[in-house]
Amino acid sequence: MKEYAGLLGIGFQIWDDVLGIKGDTKKVGKPVGSDIRNGKRTLIVLDALEKLEKDKRRQVLTDALGNETASDEQVKAAIKLLDDLGSIERARQFALDYAKRAKDLLSCLRESEEKEMLREQILVPRLGLVADVVRAFEYLLDSPFVTGVTLDVNGGAFM
Repeated sequence: MKEYAGLLGIGFQIWDDVLGIKGDTKKVGKPVGSDIRNGKRTLIVLDALEKLEKDKRRQVLTDALGNETASDEQVKAAIKLLDDLGSIERARQFALDYAKRAKDLLSCLRESEEKEMLREQILVPRLGLVADVVRAFEYLLDSPFVTGVTLDVNGGAFM
C-alpha cells in the first residue's frame, strides 16, 4: 500500500503540474500559469530547460519563470513554448505511467469493494480532482481490508 500511495502521489503531483499549465482555472482552483510565475521547477519546466540549454528561445521561459510580475502574454508565450517542446505531453505521459504502475500493484489484493474503489481513483480524468484522491486515502486509513487491521499513518506514509 505504501508503494501504491507513493506512485499515485507522484502521478497526481505531475498531473497537477500539467493542469496548472493546461487546465481550467475554475476547475484547478488556481490561476493557469501560476506555477511559472512562482518559479516552480516542475518536471515540465526541467524538461524544457534541458531541451533549451543552448537555444535562444530559453529566454521566453526564463523571462516568465519566477517572475511574479510577468505579463499574461509572457506567461502564455512560456506555456506555448513548453507545449511546442513537448514538455507538457512528456509530463502527461509520466503521470499516466505512474498511475498505471500504481494500478498494477493492486493485482495482489483480493477482489473487494475497496479494491474497486482504489482502481477507480486511478482513472485519469479523476486523477486531477484533489477531493477524489484525498477521499481514497482517507478511506484507506479506515479500511481493514488488506491486513485485517486499520492502516496507520506516520508522517504521511502508509506503514
